[in-house]
Amino acid sequence: MQTNMKRLLAYSSIAHAGYILIGLISASQIGYAGILVYIVGYVFMTLGAFTLLILLCSANVKGDHINDFKGLARTNPMVALTFIIFALSLIGIPPSAGFVGKLYLFNAAIQGGFYWLAIIGILNSAVSLYYYFRVVQVMYMDEPNEPTIVSFSPAIKVALGLTAFLTLFLGLYPEPIIKAAIDSVKIFL
Repeated sequence: MQTNMKRLLAYSSIAHAGYILIGLISASQIGYAGILVYIVGYVFMTLGAFTLLILLCSANVKGDHINDFKGLARTNPMVALTFIIFALSLIGIPPSAGFVGKLYLFNAAIQGGFYWLAIIGILNSAVSLYYYFRVVQVMYMDEPNEPTIVSFSPAIKVALGLTAFLTLFLGLYPEPIIKAAIDSVKIFL
């Protein structure tokens, strides 16, 4: 069981590379478009999650382990909420960019006859639900180790706010990115 947050996100990145390969294996327009949609959403959710984690660790506010995030919602509610947005998207729960990307990739697998691959992808998402919600549970249900307030520069707040907004926006209004992705892959097919 992984308790190191950086490793958890890194191992999660390996799983996300596997999701992208689902679109490649389908060898279809929807699969290739799904890859582009997923990558765009993945950039925002991963950039935000890693940025938040690295900033917390470098400020000596929190360490690398999940237990170091105990009570974060009580001491820093906006930081905890921002992490939840990224976690929901990494899991693939609506309304997030990760959900839209996985929906397209799993749909491509089903249309290509790779039902087993879509099922494995869905089951893998369920496993990630356990790991990410374990972090959320620690942030919201446990008492803080030390009551510390995190303060970021205005530029970092804007960057984190923008990545969180785009992660949600692409989940709520994915049509422009989907249309652009479909138009982009038409060239290759």
